[in-house]
Amino acid sequence: MIKKRTWLTLSVLLCTLLCCRTYAVKPSSTSSFDVIVTKRDTLQSIFKRYGLSRRDLYSLLRQVDNQQVESIRPGQLIHFDTTSGKQLSSVKIFKSSDEIIQIRKVNGKFIMHKTSPKKTGLYTEKRFILRHSLYADGVKTGLSAANITEINRVMQTDPTIDAKKLPVGTSVRVILESGAKEQAKKVIGIDVDYRKNHWSVTRFHDKSGNNFYHPDGRSTAVSFLRYPMSSFRISSPFSMSRMHPIHHYRRPHLGVDLAAPKGSPVWSTAQGKVVFVGWKGGYGKTIIIKHGAQYQTVYGHLSRYRAGLKIGDVVKQRQVVGYVGSTGHATGPHLHYEMRRNGVPIDPVRARLPQKSRLGGNLLNAFKQYRVHVAKALTISASSS
Repeated sequence: MIKKRTWLTLSVLLCTLLCCRTYAVKPSSTSSFDVIVTKRDTLQSIFKRYGLSRRDLYSLLRQVDNQQVESIRPGQLIHFDTTSGKQLSSVKIFKSSDEIIQIRKVNGKFIMHKTSPKKTGLYTEKRFILRHSLYADGVKTGLSAANITEINRVMQTDPTIDAKKLPVGTSVRVILESGAKEQAKKVIGIDVDYRKNHWSVTRFHDKSGNNFYHPDGRSTAVSFLRYPMSSFRISSPFSMSRMHPIHHYRRPHLGVDLAAPKGSPVWSTAQGKVVFVGWKGGYGKTIIIKHGAQYQTVYGHLSRYRAGLKIGDVVKQRQVVGYVGSTGHATGPHLHYEMRRNGVPIDPVRARLPQKSRLGGNLLNAFKQYRVHVAKALTISASSS
């Protein structure tokens, strides 16, 4: 009897598994971005530039007042909300400081109405003074863990600031987008003031995606030059098994040797912070520079360092840091140059080097206008609250 019941139960379960289908519902990813209208821009050109749905464009132009939508002018801000597949969910066109054209897709149709910036706050801000840590003080102020993770990520890509070494008393201001759920609010801007230093970045949607830029249009990302010298000969390439010229046995050569006359200037291949200056075994006189969170470069066998160079100095790209020599284990004057990514040596000659973008022309003008729009929107939001 027990066997029959067991068999019956198994049969029912098997039929259920065979006859019933299960469906996985994928969550739709959403995104939002702002565009500043530039000279010769049309709604059609903006949709094309950002890869938005052409069908949505045609539907929008058919279903709403064309004159209100198409009469955009340089300097105006347009805020887009999209779903997966670049499908449009809403648009806000900031016609003036007193008028916003708001368009929303409802049941597949676009509906337009006018509103005021005082009723539609795009941005909000959080301010705090650093007392314990960026995380503890940020959470106490109302920032989400995702916000603080993004702030740390942006700071880690920029060698001019170190989130872990910000002193007590540092003033932090974070601009967030409004309207989204608390956990989903994007960081729009970050301002940090400490010891007479001011660090400011703003998110801007360019062709490569949402990146953070300094007020002058410089990206926070790190970029590299291929070589740290202008005139040289590669005397020994990167290799995992090279016959050592002095010890006469095979061992990895985790950099590239650049032969040049003694005293030739050596520069940093990227902006970064000096983390080591001194004698380093077979490397002889050596400099190690950290470039953000991922990269380090090593300069060995130097004859001397740049006058006054010390640990903690921030050096610019192409700034001289030392001079070619033959200190340590070297058979003649040359520079041993290494590049490390996440602590692992990579071939600096063949590696695909990260290149940051710098805004220029119309994009730079649009970015500067966008910063003004954010500041105005925050002022309006503060005055109406």
